[in-house]
Order: sequence, then C-alpha cells, then structure tokens
Amino acid sequence: MRIRDVRFIQVFNLIKRYETLILSAKNEGLNVTMAGELLNEAKYALKLKQYETAVDFVKRAGAEVVKLKRQQEAEEAFKPENLEKKSKEELRRMCIEYDLDSIGLRSTLIDRLTDYYQNDVLPKKQAAAATQAAATPGTSPVSARQPQTGPGPAFGNQASVQTETATVEDTVSSTHASPGTVLTNISEVAGGLTIGYSYLIEEERVENSFKIFAHLIKDEAFTGLCFTRTNPRKLRDKFALENVQMMWLTDQDSEKETVVSPSLEGIIYIIEEFMDENQEGMVILDGLEYLLTNNKFNSVLRFLRQLVDNVSQTECILLVALSPDALDQTEVTLLEKDLLPVNYLS
Repeated sequence: MRIRDVRFIQVFNLIKRYETLILSAKNEGLNVTMAGELLNEAKYALKLKQYETAVDFVKRAGAEVVKLKRQQEAEEAFKPENLEKKSKEELRRMCIEYDLDSIGLRSTLIDRLTDYYQNDVLPKKQAAAATQAAATPGTSPVSARQPQTGPGPAFGNQASVQTETATVEDTVSSTHASPGTVLTNISEVAGGLTIGYSYLIEEERVENSFKIFAHLIKDEAFTGLCFTRTNPRKLRDKFALENVQMMWLTDQDSEKETVVSPSLEGIIYIIEEFMDENQEGMVILDGLEYLLTNNKFNSVLRFLRQLVDNVSQTECILLVALSPDALDQTEVTLLEKDLLPVNYLS
C-alpha cells in the first residue's frame, strides 16, 4: 500500500470517529450544526486529498462538540435545583472555576453563581445562537474557498457510511467509557484513541496506562515523552520504553536520568517543545498526585486545560494517569470535563 493511500485511510478513519462523536452529541439534544459543517469541510478536503486541511477541520469539529458539551454541563450545574443540592465546598469550587469570589455564606455563593449565569453565561449563549440563526441557509460559515457540490459524504453510498459509523461508534463508545465501565483489550483501547485528544486514565496503580502508551509507541510508531514518579529505569525494563524521552518528576538529583521538578511552567515548556518537534507524539503524565501536593488544585487544573488546548492543535495524544482516591469526587469531575475518561481492566 502506498504512503498516500495509508494517509487517506488514517484521515478517513479519523473523520468517521468524529462523525460518531457528533452523532452522539446530537442524540443528547445538542445543536451540532456548526460541527457538522466543519466535518463536511473535512470530507471535502479529503476528497481533494488535502490531508492536513482535512485533519484541521476535523479537530475544529471536535472542539465545537467539546464546547457544546461544556455549555450543556454548565447549564445543568447552574440550574437552581442543582445549586441547592450542592455542598458548600462544591459551591466554592464552582466559584473558583469561574473566577468568582469563593468566600461567603452558602446562600451568598448560590446567588453569586446564579447572577453570573444570568448576566454572563446566558447572554453569551443567546448572542451566539442569534448569530448562528442569522447565517444564510446553505452557505457554509466555515470556509469561503468554494461551495461544496455533489453528495455530502465523499465516501460512497450512504448505506456504507452508516455501516462504518456503527462500527466506529462501537469502538469509540467502549474507549471513551464512563467511570465503572470495564474494557478488556488494551490494543482495542489504544486503537480507539484519537489524535488531538487528551485522556484521563483512572487506576489505583499505574500499570495499564503504560501498556497503552507502550502499545502505541511500538505498533503505531508514535514518538514518546513520559513524565513519571517512578524511576525511569524500571519503566524501560518493564515496558520496553528504550526510545522514549523519560522525565523523572522528583526534587532529587540523578546522574543517569533527566530530572524535572514539579514546576507546571517547566513541564508545559518541555511538552510544547516536544510537540513542536514531533508531528505524531504520545505524551503520558504519571504523577498528577505529586504535582497536586506541590501546587494548588486550581493551578493544576489550568495547567491541564492549557495542555488539552495545545494537544488539540496537533496530531499528538495526551494520557494522564490518576489514582481516583487521590482527589475528592468534585475534583475528579472537574478533570473529566476536559480529559476524556478511559476505564478498563487488562
């Protein structure tokens, strides 16, 4: 198979995965018109064999779905009946998340969050909806280069598209599983991950996270970067990671290993440099608990959100390993808003 044929299949499969995500969001009642427009542009670019352009539009479609899901979650969280059910600590965390003053009586925090939603979030949502409704029907707001002609999908008849979508949907739904879901095949989980996305892997001991990482490094030819609290020598021996850049998260000096302090700014810099130099990179962050003991939770949350945004603009994948017992459920939920959770057993 020629290299360009391989690339066509890779982009084709990527589009089908995102098509499934958009379909799932539509079934949840979200307005995915813009995401659908973006994905149609990706299909058109693929038809012209403009692969990089196609990948860019696919990522923009995914970002649109993520934005819609965040808006939906915010709407649910800000409903008066849901605010009343939250503990004071949860209300404080919401205030911190939205850069509001977190000091005050419980009733004061609820009023503060309600005012923020009504005076800030809701008007922005209504303005965005009005802008979208004003768009001329049939004209793509995504690209003005030329109108799309012919059938929407560039992949043959509709029946075959629906068949492939159903197949990919099975893979994606099992990989992007909700907490408590059990997956049994590491290669299946690894194969279901999508470039440009960031994932949260919750497990008591970091074992399967490295199995997924090693599988992608070996079989998919990704370049690897690893941050870990474990001595890198042990990981190299156990998971055959000889060619992976290893960063040991510790304050101790080492003559044989590259040592990185728990500085969020320093880690961001290293990852950005790695992604600039490697078009298809795989980054694993094992040691989130260590970062949390040396930095405030809100700082780590902003750090992860910056990483997620950076990864979404590349063809890299980010894996973040976490022991769920290290955080309370509210903090885990905040992480899951930005990192897609993957749960499995080997």
